[in-house]
Amino acid sequence: MRALLFALGPCCLVLSTLDPGRAASGWSPAVGDRAALRRPADPDDYASLEEAFRDALRTWRAERAEGLEPPHPVHAFLPRFEELAAAGDGRAVLWVGLRIQDTGRTPGELRRVKRAAFGRVLTEFVEEPLLDDLVRAARRQSTWLEDAEVVAILETAFERSPRKNLAARAGLELVRWYDALQRAADVERAERWCERILERYADTGPGRRAARRLELRPYQLGRVPPLFEGVDADGRPVRLADGRGRVTLLVFWSSSDEGSAKLAGRLNALTERYGAEELALLGVSVDPEREDHRAFRAAHELSWPDLWAGGPEGPVPTAWGIEEFPALFVLDGGGTLRARPRGVREAAEAVEAQVAEHRAGH
Repeated sequence: MRALLFALGPCCLVLSTLDPGRAASGWSPAVGDRAALRRPADPDDYASLEEAFRDALRTWRAERAEGLEPPHPVHAFLPRFEELAAAGDGRAVLWVGLRIQDTGRTPGELRRVKRAAFGRVLTEFVEEPLLDDLVRAARRQSTWLEDAEVVAILETAFERSPRKNLAARAGLELVRWYDALQRAADVERAERWCERILERYADTGPGRRAARRLELRPYQLGRVPPLFEGVDADGRPVRLADGRGRVTLLVFWSSSDEGSAKLAGRLNALTERYGAEELALLGVSVDPEREDHRAFRAAHELSWPDLWAGGPEGPVPTAWGIEEFPALFVLDGGGTLRARPRGVREAAEAVEAQVAEHRAGH
């Protein structure tokens, strides 16, 4: 709760103390519009306005696809959504917070508006379904908000929402937030949040996912995952342990995925750069058909070993919790998991760092 007080305490009061003549984003409308702001919110107003905005957004995208440069429709619609927000429509308050970045205002202005809007949702509308939309969008707000503020949004939803599935989902978003930071200390924070979710909401969908996340503890950063072994598509043995003493890049992949040819080329380049003495590249193929896998490897001249898992639900990808492909992992010479790159570029950087560390230790 200290994070909540630090990050949201001051901004929770901003919108709730606005006079009726001030727009929800903090900008005053024209004098002639102020009487309209004092009208009570009509429940149908938001739905019709949102539908009109979506139509305008589709038109805007179509025009841009044709090479035109029309102004973003948010400029035309923002004043009316601000009116609804000032009149007490929580959906409009959230709309302003989630859409204000499309106005092109300064980072400082955007942050102030977002803090105010999200703070108001968390104080005045915490029992309404719209809180679910804020929870789903919270991690994407890190472009404009401080990390502590994003965490505070999710913590508040977890603690205050009366809907257990929503509260559990907020906790799971915190797990994903900390996991994405790729630091050992944050991995531990993620696991503590899994435990909190299970204490309160074990019978929910997010609770079951939190339980599965805890099962994957051995496969998190800073730990030595269990060894595995199997065979390639031709029956030759493949072992994770063969990479010990070298940096290992472990790649779960499928030749049928879009971009697999580019992936293969970049991986080949990495092996040529470092050589087998410093880098062990190990693939785990989830191709369901052996012949398709063999044909791809031959066509792209892949020389690194590839455990054939027999499909995405094989025992090795299942044990590692792989749900999306490709998935990459970098292990040091002792077998400790050091990075979970989000693409070959990040993998190359992580490999370079580990190779440099390995060289320095010898």
